[in-house]
Amino acid sequence: MKKLRRSICIQAQVLAVLCIMTVVAPMPVHGQRSSKCGYIDRRGVVVIAPTFVYAGEFHGGMASVMGSEGRPQFPYPFSGSWGFVDRTGKAVIAPAADPGFPEFSEGLARAGGAFRDTHGKTVLEPTYTCMYGGKAYARRYVVGSFHDGLASAQKVFVFRYPGKDTSPHAGYIDHSGRIIIPLKYSDVRDFSEGMAAVEVGEKWGYVDAVGRLVIPAQYDAVGPFSEGWAFVQNGQTWGFIDHAGKMVLRPRAPISPLPALTVFREGLAAVISGGRYGFMDRSGRMVIEPKYANEGPFSEGLAPVQLPNRQWVYINLAGRIVFRPVWHNSPAQSADGFSEGLAAVSFDVADAK
Repeated sequence: MKKLRRSICIQAQVLAVLCIMTVVAPMPVHGQRSSKCGYIDRRGVVVIAPTFVYAGEFHGGMASVMGSEGRPQFPYPFSGSWGFVDRTGKAVIAPAADPGFPEFSEGLARAGGAFRDTHGKTVLEPTYTCMYGGKAYARRYVVGSFHDGLASAQKVFVFRYPGKDTSPHAGYIDHSGRIIIPLKYSDVRDFSEGMAAVEVGEKWGYVDAVGRLVIPAQYDAVGPFSEGWAFVQNGQTWGFIDHAGKMVLRPRAPISPLPALTVFREGLAAVISGGRYGFMDRSGRMVIEPKYANEGPFSEGLAPVQLPNRQWVYINLAGRIVFRPVWHNSPAQSADGFSEGLAAVSFDVADAK
């Protein structure tokens, strides 16, 4: 048992990062089989050729990418080395190992539990002490991205698999690595609009930037604040609350939420009805018909959606198709939203002619 505990203390960091990513960060576009990822502009023109296994969003003029040498390994789909490219596709920061997918926020990007600046230099490496057999071991926290001056930090020696550990071990650090909000929560999410979701036991609430629990932990599932509202759910009941915790919208059946995607962006939120995806407005009215097989949130006036024939296209806020991404006659196999004028898209390069 002692040997197992030590193994968990040393190795669980990768597993915990994977769990954090599934509820916090936007998924990067990734290639399947012979697919590779590149970037398109707002005309749908490929401006960075599809050569990457994974491709993230642009932030501060740079995007994280994983080359073929970092092909994901089961069961950690994001294991590998991540580097950064600029808007021309030129490599600007050398790859570094990280079990998640990093992005720049407030001038820093995560790299295996540490943080790098825009020059690729490691400038922050927050650690904690893990005790085993009377000896102290320095371990990196599992960290999130910086938002509103704070980044989530979790100790991982209490991680229990396959069950979920609800003991307190997560909080927030500042840019110096100092703990600002104590590690007293079961789980935490990144800050947005000055508030962050935290789990107390098995219920979720929200804290402000000084750590006050301003919305009590009472929900089974929650989302980040966006455009003043956040998705919350208890059982089959769901809706949106404002910063005061007041329920401001409770959509009616047959509309159902997509917890990872149901955030308001540019006045619309992705929802599902009758097994198809569509978009509703802030009154709860379905304004873009639910007819898609998959979709992503709106950004910069466009949203990626997958048609029933499995083709990916981009639509505008009126629901009209603007363009279909194509690379040498090969249609897109997955697509992300726009960020700084570019969007990650994957293509089957074997089919490209």
